[in-house]
Amino acid sequence: MYNKAFLFNGICSKPEKLRQSLSPADRDKYDTYVEEVFKRYGLNPSMIDNKKTDRLVAGALMSTIADRVVYEAFREKGIVPQIGCGYSSGLVGACACFSSISYDVSYDIIFCNRNTVLALEQNDKHFDMGVIIGMDGNDISEIIQSTGESENVVIGSVNSRICSMITGREPSVARVLEAATNEGALKAIKMNVGMAYHTPLIEPYASAYQKLVSEVDYKDPEYPIVSVFTNEPMMTAEEIREEQIKDIITPMRWDLSIAKMEELGVTEFYDTSADGAIKKFSRLKKRSSKIYTYADM
Repeated sequence: MYNKAFLFNGICSKPEKLRQSLSPADRDKYDTYVEEVFKRYGLNPSMIDNKKTDRLVAGALMSTIADRVVYEAFREKGIVPQIGCGYSSGLVGACACFSSISYDVSYDIIFCNRNTVLALEQNDKHFDMGVIIGMDGNDISEIIQSTGESENVVIGSVNSRICSMITGREPSVARVLEAATNEGALKAIKMNVGMAYHTPLIEPYASAYQKLVSEVDYKDPEYPIVSVFTNEPMMTAEEIREEQIKDIITPMRWDLSIAKMEELGVTEFYDTSADGAIKKFSRLKKRSSKIYTYADM
């Protein structure tokens, strides 16, 4: 039914790395978009010149803008999506690129994460996320249980059979990562983002964000977007709205979303992250399938 899928990343990559990965022409386009968007929100394109509170949201905006630039580059090459999926805040970029919302609205949604950062600071809450490579989800669940951190840490996403993201209270995330290393994980990386997406723990501090995404005027997407929760294609504005409301407070299954798209016939995946991040943490089941990155162009 579908052949080409576009994949949109969240906010994991370093902004400077994204920019360096772009061609000179696309870098100019990226710089123009960043200047326009950052002027609107009173942010400085130089990350170091922003207040600490603004750095996370500035980096998230840069990731979303970079995805847009890569999406447009693929389209200029005549590569047209038939379906897509967004990892975490990549859902916002997918919605914009697939015309369910405008790009300006997508930036408003990303910028609204600033309210969550401020709420965490005001309540002296310390959250974080981490990545564990070289263990499956069942092993990680057992480690979370054995460390006694079940109420403080969850698996935010099973990305593939060898890569998962954990999320929760900062000291607890650090403890689980250390335990995973001791149990033989190839890598256990603390992300140091000060946030805990994809866990209900963040919900009390994300009321402004949740209000915004529930009130946005969504349209039916131009192409279906696969849910990272039900792993089924979403084709209506209301389905997109419900996905956005669940997005940052609910654990997801990226691995099952990829598998679902392959089941629907997708053999060509296009990673819209400038540095090919999605390809690094995703695994395809069928040998006939392939993930293409910006660098492949």
